[in-house]
Amino acid sequence: MMDKERQSQNSDATDELDILNPYQSPAENPSENSPENSLETEVAASPFTRVLNFAVSKPALALLDQCISSGTRFLLLILVGRLGGPVALGVYSLAMSVTIIVGTAQEALLCRPLMVFSNQMTGKRKSIYSGSVLAHMATLVFFSVVCALIGQFAAPFFVNVKSEFRHFGLLLSVALPGVLMWEFARRYAFARMDMEGALLIDAVLGFFQIVGICFVFLLTENLTAESALMVAGVAGVIIGSFAIFLRRDEFIVVKESLEPDGRMNWNFGKWMFLGQIVGLAQSYLISYLVAYDMGTSATGILSACQTLVLLSNPLLLGIGNWLGPRSAHLFAEGGMRATRQLIRKVNVLLVVLLLFFWFLLFLFGEQIVVLVFGSDYVGNGTMLGILGLTAVSFGLQISGSQGLAAIHHPKVMALGCVIGACVSVWSFFPLSKAWGLNGAATALGLGSLTTGLIHFLGFEWIAAQSLEKEASSKSMQS
Repeated sequence: MMDKERQSQNSDATDELDILNPYQSPAENPSENSPENSLETEVAASPFTRVLNFAVSKPALALLDQCISSGTRFLLLILVGRLGGPVALGVYSLAMSVTIIVGTAQEALLCRPLMVFSNQMTGKRKSIYSGSVLAHMATLVFFSVVCALIGQFAAPFFVNVKSEFRHFGLLLSVALPGVLMWEFARRYAFARMDMEGALLIDAVLGFFQIVGICFVFLLTENLTAESALMVAGVAGVIIGSFAIFLRRDEFIVVKESLEPDGRMNWNFGKWMFLGQIVGLAQSYLISYLVAYDMGTSATGILSACQTLVLLSNPLLLGIGNWLGPRSAHLFAEGGMRATRQLIRKVNVLLVVLLLFFWFLLFLFGEQIVVLVFGSDYVGNGTMLGILGLTAVSFGLQISGSQGLAAIHHPKVMALGCVIGACVSVWSFFPLSKAWGLNGAATALGLGSLTTGLIHFLGFEWIAAQSLEKEASSKSMQS
C-alpha cells in the first residue's frame, strides 16, 4: 500500500516536470479524471498557450528578475563611469569587488543551505531554522561593518593611503550591509519559490539606486565614488530590511537552535564556499598570468571578450535561481527519480540554448567585439568563439551543482571547481606558448568544461547509485 502511494507521488511529481508548465505542486494537481483537468490538458496542447503559460511561470519570472538585477548593475557601472569618471569608477568597482567576496560567503554558508534545507522542512521547524539563518546574516553584517571600520582607522598606520581611498573603509561599512541585506531578502524569496517577490525587490531597488545616483548628480553637478556607494548601500538597507520586515511572521529566533543550525549550514556550505572561491580565483589568476606573460593590453582584450560571453549570465543565473529551490523541494516530495528527471530536462534546455549562443559567437564574434569596444579589438573573433565554451560549461555547472545541492552532496561541487581550476592553470603555459591569447582562452574553456562535466556527471552517478540501491532494497523486501 505504501509502495503504491510512493509510486503515485513520484508519478505526479514526474508529470509536473514539463518545463513549459506552470509548475504546480504535485499535491495541488487536479484529478486526471476531472473535466477541469481534461479541459486544461486540451488547452495546454496549443503551442501559443504553452508559451503563454511559460511567460507567466516561475522560471520565466526568475529569468526576468535576473535580467533586471544584472541590468541594474550594468547601468550603475555606466552611470558612475560616465558621470564620475575613471577614478570614481575604479574606487566603486574595487568596493563592489569586496562586497562580491563577502556576498559569496553569505551565499554559500547561509543562502544556499537555506534554499535546500528550508524546502525539506515544514511547520514551526521551518520558521525556527529561517530565524536562525536571519540571525546569522545579521551577525555577518555586524562583523563586516566592524572589519570595514577597523580597516578604515588602522590602514593609515601601515600603508600610505591615496586620497581617493581615504574613506574606503567607511564606504564599505555602508555598502556591505546594503548588499548583504538585499541579497538575503531576494534569496529568501527564491527559497520560498516567491519569484514575484524577488522580482519586486530587485525592480524597486534598481529604480531607487538609479534615480538616487541621477538625483545626486543633478543636485551637486558631480558624482563621486563616495556618493554612488552611499546611494547603493542605503537603498539596499532600506529595501532589504523592509522586505524582511514584511515576512517577519516567517522567522522565529530560538537561542538554542542558533548553534546547531549554524553547524549544519557550515558543514553543508563550506564545500560550496571553497568551490566558489576557487572559481573566482581561477578567473582572476588566468588574467594575472596573461598580464605577466603577454602584457596588460592582452589582459584588456581577454577581459573585453569575457564580458561579452557574460551576456549569457541572465539566462544561466535566472534558471539557477529557480532550479535550486525547485530541485530541493522536488527531492523532498518526489525523491531521486523525479529530481534527476528535472535536472536532465533543464540541462538539455540550457545546453541547446548555449550551443546556439556559442555558434553565434563563432559566426559574429569579430563584428560584436569591434562594435562594442572599438577598432582596437579587431582580430579577436576566434578568441571570443573559444571563450563561448565557458558559457556552455557553465550551463552544465548550473544544472549539476543545483542537483548536487538538492541531494546533499556539496563535496562533489568543490571537487569539480578545484580540478577545473587546476586544469586551467596547468594547461595555460603550454597552450599560451603555442597559440598566444587564444591558448589562454582555451585553457579557461577547458577548466570550465572540466568543472561542468564533474558537476553534471557526478550528479548522474550519485543519482544512479541511489536509485540502484532503492531498487535492490525493494526487490529484497518483495
